Amino acid sequence: FMIRVAQSTLARLTYNAVRRVDVEIRIAPGVYLAQQVTWTFTMPEHTITFRRRDDEGERPVFDGCLVADVTDPATECPGGTWFQLRHSAGEETNLHFWYVQVQRYQTAISLNANRNDEAASNGSNRIYGCYFYRIGNVFNPALSPSTAAVRLVNSDDNEIANTHFVEIVNTSSAGLLHAIYVAHMSDRNQILRNRFLRNSGDPIRVRDYSNDNVVNDNRFIQTGIEAAYTTWYCDHDVRDDCTKPAPECPSWGNQFRNNSL
Repeated sequence: FMIRVAQSTLARLTYNAVRRVDVEIRIAPGVYLAQQVTWTFTMPEHTITFRRRDDEGERPVFDGCLVADVTDPATECPGGTWFQLRHSAGEETNLHFWYVQVQRYQTAISLNANRNDEAASNGSNRIYGCYFYRIGNVFNPALSPSTAAVRLVNSDDNEIANTHFVEIVNTSSAGLLHAIYVAHMSDRNQILRNRFLRNSGDPIRVRDYSNDNVVNDNRFIQTGIEAAYTTWYCDHDVRDDCTKPAPECPSWGNQFRNNSL
Protein backbone atom coordinates (compact mmCIF):
# COMPACT_ATOMS: atom_id res chain seq x y z
CA PHE A 1 0.00 0.00 0.00
CA MET A 2 1.54 3.31 -1.03
CA ILE A 3 0.44 6.90 -0.47
CA ARG A 4 2.05 9.63 -2.58
CA VAL A 5 2.24 12.98 -0.87
CA ALA A 6 2.44 16.14 -2.96
CA GLN A 7 1.14 19.61 -2.12
CA SER A 8 -0.04 18.42 1.29
CA THR A 9 1.41 18.08 4.76
CA LEU A 10 2.20 15.30 7.17
CA ALA A 11 -0.06 16.94 9.70
CA ARG A 12 -3.06 16.40 7.38
CA LEU A 13 -2.18 12.85 6.46
CA THR A 14 -4.50 10.11 7.75
CA TYR A 15 -4.45 6.43 7.01
CA ASN A 16 -7.54 4.26 7.34
CA ALA A 17 -7.37 0.73 6.02
CA VAL A 18 -9.56 -2.28 6.62
CA ARG A 19 -6.59 -4.60 6.10
CA ARG A 20 -3.31 -3.68 7.74
CA VAL A 21 -0.28 -3.92 5.46
CA ASP A 22 3.11 -2.24 5.09
CA VAL A 23 2.68 1.43 4.17
CA GLU A 24 4.94 3.76 2.18
CA ILE A 25 4.33 7.50 2.34
CA ARG A 26 6.25 8.88 -0.65
CA ILE A 27 6.95 12.59 -0.36
CA ALA A 28 7.43 14.75 -3.45
CA PRO A 29 10.58 16.90 -3.78
CA GLY A 30 10.31 20.43 -2.48
CA VAL A 31 10.48 22.50 0.68
CA TYR A 32 7.69 22.01 3.23
CA LEU A 33 7.58 24.93 5.66
CA ALA A 34 6.72 24.95 9.39
CA GLN A 35 5.27 21.44 9.52
CA GLN A 36 4.88 19.60 12.83
CA VAL A 37 3.16 16.32 13.55
CA THR A 38 2.45 14.18 16.60
CA TRP A 39 2.06 10.58 15.41
CA THR A 40 0.24 7.86 17.38
CA PHE A 41 -0.89 5.22 14.86
CA THR A 42 1.44 2.24 14.46
CA MET A 43 1.27 -1.43 13.47
CA PRO A 44 3.30 -3.99 15.45
CA GLU A 45 3.54 -6.38 12.49
CA HIS A 46 3.95 -3.85 9.65
CA THR A 47 6.07 -0.84 8.79
CA ILE A 48 5.11 2.75 8.00
CA THR A 49 7.85 4.37 5.90
CA PHE A 50 8.24 8.10 5.21
CA ARG A 51 10.52 8.44 2.21
CA ARG A 52 11.44 10.53 -0.82
CA ARG A 53 9.17 9.90 -3.78
CA ASP A 54 11.82 8.59 -6.18
CA ASP A 55 14.56 6.17 -5.19
CA GLU A 56 17.29 8.33 -6.77
CA GLY A 57 15.58 11.72 -6.45
CA GLU A 58 16.14 14.70 -4.19
CA ARG A 59 15.36 14.54 -0.51
CA PRO A 60 12.18 16.42 0.45
CA VAL A 61 13.09 19.23 2.85
CA PHE A 62 11.08 19.97 5.99
CA ASP A 63 12.02 23.48 7.12
CA GLY A 64 10.83 24.69 10.52
CA CYS A 65 10.65 28.35 9.48
CA LEU A 66 7.53 30.04 8.12
CA VAL A 67 9.28 31.35 5.01
CA ALA A 68 12.22 30.08 3.00
CA ASP A 69 14.08 33.41 2.90
CA VAL A 70 14.23 34.44 6.54
CA THR A 71 14.81 38.08 7.39
CA ASP A 72 13.68 38.04 11.06
CA PRO A 73 14.34 34.67 12.74
CA ALA A 74 12.66 35.76 15.97
CA THR A 75 9.26 35.98 14.25
CA GLU A 76 9.70 33.70 11.24
CA CYS A 77 11.35 30.64 12.84
CA PRO A 78 9.23 29.33 15.75
CA GLY A 79 11.26 26.15 16.30
CA GLY A 80 9.59 23.13 17.89
CA THR A 81 9.81 19.47 16.85
CA TRP A 82 9.18 18.21 13.33
CA PHE A 83 8.03 14.65 14.15
CA GLN A 84 6.99 13.26 17.53
CA LEU A 85 5.98 9.65 18.04
CA ARG A 86 3.90 9.17 21.17
CA HIS A 87 3.34 5.47 21.76
CA SER A 88 3.89 3.48 24.94
CA ALA A 89 2.13 0.15 24.46
CA GLY A 90 5.27 -1.94 24.89
CA GLU A 91 5.26 -3.07 21.26
CA GLU A 92 7.12 -2.48 18.01
CA THR A 93 6.10 0.73 16.29
CA ASN A 94 8.03 0.20 13.03
CA LEU A 95 8.28 3.76 11.77
CA HIS A 96 10.95 4.21 9.08
CA PHE A 97 12.40 7.49 7.78
CA TRP A 98 14.31 7.21 4.49
CA TYR A 99 16.20 10.04 2.78
CA VAL A 100 14.39 13.08 4.16
CA GLN A 101 16.01 16.37 5.20
CA VAL A 102 14.93 18.26 8.31
CA GLN A 103 16.28 21.73 9.10
CA ARG A 104 15.74 24.72 11.38
CA TYR A 105 13.84 22.94 14.15
CA GLN A 106 14.83 22.66 17.80
CA THR A 107 14.36 18.88 17.50
CA ALA A 108 13.98 16.83 14.34
CA ILE A 109 12.56 13.48 15.54
CA SER A 110 11.49 12.43 19.03
CA LEU A 111 10.44 8.81 19.66
CA ASN A 112 8.64 9.02 23.00
CA ALA A 113 7.33 6.28 25.25
CA ASN A 114 6.76 6.29 29.03
CA ARG A 115 10.02 7.15 30.81
CA ASN A 116 8.61 5.94 34.15
CA ASP A 117 7.64 2.40 33.11
CA GLU A 118 10.13 0.17 31.30
CA ALA A 119 7.32 -2.08 29.97
CA ALA A 120 5.57 0.91 28.35
CA SER A 121 8.09 1.27 25.52
CA ASN A 122 8.12 1.55 21.74
CA GLY A 123 10.71 0.34 19.25
CA SER A 124 12.01 -1.12 16.00
CA ASN A 125 12.04 2.25 14.24
CA ARG A 126 14.63 3.18 11.62
CA ILE A 127 16.24 6.43 10.44
CA TYR A 128 18.30 5.85 7.31
CA GLY A 129 20.01 8.16 4.82
CA CYS A 130 18.52 11.32 6.34
CA TYR A 131 20.07 14.79 6.63
CA PHE A 132 19.54 16.89 9.76
CA TYR A 133 20.77 20.46 9.37
CA ARG A 134 20.86 23.46 11.72
CA ILE A 135 18.98 21.81 14.57
CA GLY A 136 18.96 23.41 18.03
CA ASN A 137 18.55 27.17 18.40
CA VAL A 138 21.39 28.12 16.02
CA PHE A 139 18.88 29.51 13.50
CA ASN A 140 17.05 31.57 16.16
CA PRO A 141 18.99 32.32 19.38
CA ALA A 142 15.82 33.70 20.98
CA LEU A 143 14.50 30.13 21.33
CA SER A 144 15.22 28.05 24.41
CA PRO A 145 18.12 25.61 24.07
CA SER A 146 17.36 22.14 22.71
CA THR A 147 18.56 18.83 24.12
CA ALA A 148 18.39 16.57 21.04
CA ALA A 149 18.22 16.40 17.27
CA VAL A 150 16.99 12.79 17.53
CA ARG A 151 15.61 11.74 20.92
CA LEU A 152 14.79 8.23 22.16
CA VAL A 153 12.76 7.90 25.36
CA ASN A 154 12.24 4.28 26.47
CA SER A 155 12.58 3.30 22.80
CA ASP A 156 14.33 0.02 21.96
CA ASP A 157 15.85 -1.83 18.99
CA ASN A 158 16.01 1.20 16.70
CA GLU A 159 18.57 1.77 13.96
CA ILE A 160 20.03 5.17 13.02
CA ALA A 161 22.35 4.67 10.07
CA ASN A 162 24.01 6.46 7.13
CA THR A 163 22.62 9.79 8.32
CA HIS A 164 24.18 13.27 8.47
CA PHE A 165 24.00 15.51 11.56
CA VAL A 166 25.31 18.90 10.43
CA GLU A 167 25.40 22.09 12.54
CA ILE A 168 23.54 20.64 15.50
CA VAL A 169 24.17 23.71 17.63
CA ASN A 170 22.83 25.66 20.59
CA THR A 171 24.12 29.22 20.67
CA SER A 172 23.48 29.22 24.43
CA SER A 173 23.87 26.23 26.78
CA ALA A 174 25.78 24.54 23.97
CA GLY A 175 26.57 21.41 25.96
CA LEU A 176 22.89 20.52 26.49
CA LEU A 177 22.38 19.56 22.84
CA HIS A 178 23.11 16.04 21.60
CA ALA A 179 22.67 14.86 18.04
CA ILE A 180 21.33 11.53 19.36
CA TYR A 181 20.00 11.35 22.92
CA VAL A 182 19.39 7.75 24.04
CA ALA A 183 17.48 8.15 27.29
CA HIS A 184 15.41 6.43 29.97
CA MET A 185 15.65 2.67 29.42
CA SER A 186 16.30 2.82 25.66
CA ASP A 187 18.05 -0.48 24.92
CA ARG A 188 19.76 -2.30 22.04
CA ASN A 189 19.80 0.62 19.63
CA GLN A 190 22.21 0.62 16.67
CA ILE A 191 23.96 3.89 15.71
CA LEU A 192 26.00 3.03 12.62
CA ARG A 193 27.97 4.82 9.86
CA ASN A 194 26.65 8.32 10.53
CA ARG A 195 28.48 11.63 10.05
CA PHE A 196 28.47 14.25 12.82
CA LEU A 197 29.79 17.64 11.68
CA ARG A 198 29.94 20.78 13.85
CA ASN A 199 27.88 19.64 16.85
CA SER A 200 28.03 21.93 19.88
CA GLY A 201 27.36 19.33 22.59
CA ASP A 202 28.53 15.74 22.93
CA PRO A 203 26.97 14.17 19.81
CA ILE A 204 25.85 10.95 21.46
CA ARG A 205 24.54 10.90 25.03
CA VAL A 206 23.25 7.76 26.79
CA ARG A 207 21.20 8.30 29.94
CA ASP A 208 19.40 6.40 32.70
CA TYR A 209 19.60 2.61 32.40
CA SER A 210 19.87 2.60 28.60
CA ASN A 211 21.79 -0.59 27.95
CA ASP A 212 23.44 -2.67 25.22
CA ASN A 213 23.47 0.10 22.63
CA VAL A 214 26.03 -0.04 19.81
CA VAL A 215 27.82 3.03 18.38
CA ASN A 216 30.04 1.80 15.54
CA ASP A 217 31.77 3.11 12.39
CA ASN A 218 30.68 6.76 12.73
CA ARG A 219 32.65 9.93 11.85
CA PHE A 220 32.87 12.83 14.30
CA ILE A 221 34.21 16.14 12.95
CA GLN A 222 34.43 19.32 15.07
CA THR A 223 32.06 17.97 17.68
CA GLY A 224 31.61 17.76 21.41
CA ILE A 225 32.17 19.69 24.62
CA GLU A 226 33.58 16.72 26.56
CA ALA A 227 33.65 13.81 24.10
CA ALA A 228 31.98 12.23 21.09
CA TYR A 229 30.12 9.81 23.35
CA THR A 230 29.13 10.27 27.00
CA THR A 231 26.86 8.60 29.56
CA TRP A 232 24.98 10.35 32.35
CA TYR A 233 22.13 10.01 34.80
CA CYS A 234 20.49 12.42 37.21
CA ASP A 235 21.60 11.21 40.63
CA HIS A 236 18.83 11.83 43.17
CA ASP A 237 21.32 11.34 46.02
CA VAL A 238 23.34 14.41 45.09
CA ARG A 239 20.98 16.61 43.05
CA ASP A 240 17.66 18.29 43.83
CA ASP A 241 16.72 19.19 40.25
CA CYS A 242 15.94 15.73 38.80
CA THR A 243 12.59 15.78 37.00
CA LYS A 244 11.93 12.03 36.85
CA PRO A 245 10.02 10.87 39.98
CA ALA A 246 11.83 7.52 40.26
CA PRO A 247 15.61 7.35 40.73
CA GLU A 248 17.71 7.21 37.58
CA CYS A 249 20.43 4.59 37.16
CA PRO A 250 23.75 4.23 35.31
CA SER A 251 23.76 2.53 31.91
CA TRP A 252 25.82 -0.55 31.09
CA GLY A 253 26.82 -2.88 28.24
CA ASN A 254 27.13 -0.13 25.62
CA GLN A 255 29.75 -0.28 22.85
CA PHE A 256 31.69 2.48 21.10
CA ARG A 257 33.91 0.91 18.42
CA ASN A 258 35.70 1.72 15.16
CA ASN A 259 34.65 5.35 15.12
CA SER A 260 36.69 8.18 13.58
CA LEU A 261 37.19 11.28 15.73
